[in-house]
Order: sequence, then C-alpha cells, then structure tokens
Amino acid sequence: LTVDRARFGTLSASTIPTEQRQMLPTFYDYMFYVDPRDQAAMNRKLDPTGQFLTSVVGAFNVNKDKTIITALDSDVTIHDNDDGQQGGSNTTFATEAGASGTLGVTTGAGFFADASGNEIHNTPLSAVAAGDTVIGLGLTVKKLIEARKQLHLNNAMYSGQRPILLIHPTQLHQLLTFAEQVTNADYNAVKPLVSGEISQFLGMDVVTSNHVTPATGLDQDLGGGAADETIVNGHYAYVFMPDALYYGCSSLDTKTDILPERGHTMQIASYMHCGAVRLDAKKVVRIECSDTDSATVTSTS
Repeated sequence: LTVDRARFGTLSASTIPTEQRQMLPTFYDYMFYVDPRDQAAMNRKLDPTGQFLTSVVGAFNVNKDKTIITALDSDVTIHDNDDGQQGGSNTTFATEAGASGTLGVTTGAGFFADASGNEIHNTPLSAVAAGDTVIGLGLTVKKLIEARKQLHLNNAMYSGQRPILLIHPTQLHQLLTFAEQVTNADYNAVKPLVSGEISQFLGMDVVTSNHVTPATGLDQDLGGGAADETIVNGHYAYVFMPDALYYGCSSLDTKTDILPERGHTMQIASYMHCGAVRLDAKKVVRIECSDTDSATVTSTS
C-alpha cells in the first residue's frame, strides 16, 4: 500500500506478486469382468448398495485421502510471474516452512521416573540422568498447544476457520490417555471416553487416518551423553488450516461394455483422477510423534 496525503495526487500503479504452483493429477482405474452365464454373480457385483461396489468406491476414496495427506509436506514446484509453465523451482516443506514448521519428538517432553523408580513430573530434559525414563514422546496436549501457537505466530489463524488436526490411530489413543484434558468440556465438544472418538479438541476438527505419513529416524541424544537414545518410530501429526492446500478431483466415472470376443462378457471399468498441492507451508505444522510415549536415557554428559 502507498501512503499519499497530497490532495488530488496521482495514483501509482502497483504490481501484485503472484506465483503458480504445479499440481499434477494421478489417474486411477479399476476394471473387472462378469461372465454372462453367472447371473447371480452379476447381480451381486452390480448391486449399488452391495459389498463389492461399496469396496470399489472405498478403494478410490482411500486414494483421495492419500493424495491430500501427501500434499501437506511434499515438495512443490513453483513458477513465478514470468516463466509460466516452463521451468519452475522445486521447494521442500522444510525450506518453505522453516525450522518452526516441524515440532521435534521431544517438544514438551519431561521425565517421570528416575533409575530408582521415584516419580518425577514436569522436569526439563536438561535435568535427566542415566536410567531415567523420559515421557511425552508421542502426541501430547503440550505439542498441540505449541502447534496452535505456531500457526498464530505465522498469522495463519483467523476468525471463521478452524484448524484441522490429522492424526494416526496410534496418536488418537495416545491423546485418550490424557483423560483430564481430553474429557474436559473446556477442551472437547464430545465425551471421548464414552464414544472412543475425538471429533473436536482445542478448537480443532480431528481427523483420523491410517495413511498418515510415518515419522522415522527419531533417535536423538536425550541426556547429553555419548550416543543417541533409541526412540521408536511413529507418525507425523498435522495441524493445518483448511486453505493450506488445494485439492481437485474428478467424479468417479464407470463404464459398462459387452465384449463379443469374450463370449459377451460384461466389462465394467471405473476411472478417477485427483491431485493436491500445498499452497502455503506457513499454514501447516507437523509434529513428530513416537508410537511409544517413552524412552530410557542410557548415558548423560
């Protein structure tokens, strides 16, 4: 914006910086034959409410989910104002989001028992000793609060939109262990210990999927010793705004043909294509979560 206090002053034209992000669709198809002599099988497979067609549609929907999840932190090809569809630069999530885009597995972690079995709570990792058990390596309320804080710092959260929390079922059950916060009406809109589900938490819509990206290579030095402690691999949890990515998908198109050369066998084929691209990495925070909430410190400095 230009500040111009002169009366009857001349307006200055501005150039709006824009960029184009490349989204390449993936094409899926599924085809099967139905022998005309097997009328029972034909009726069973062609029943729109039957198990067979329901499973086929479900398989296509799974690929829709995978497309969206992959786009959250995959590489993006960006074209500037001038190069159009030619060239373009490849940008990783880590480069675009910066260090604050990923919360490490030890974010908010403390230790609850020393080598003698004495319980100690809310103690920083800097105070651990060999033999101590560190907890908080899975998905915790502290990590979710920190993720929301980061979205605020990125100016990504605004009135009218709720962040989405995407988690693996393992992380869902880790959250359920925080009974005091998760069951509190101030945090949650439902009774998760009754239903076994969390639909909203900390002002976020919760989505659970078995196709969440695995988080590997989590081993790190917890106590300042000579070697890294072993931290069990897990999955990322994603906190993101609905407009952080763009998703496009065709309708599921099914075609039926009779093949005389195959004894008038019926061929049924379904087609779909879909794609997604991340639009703004500052609207995505991913959280490293171990599938095991604790690890034992083997050595310290």
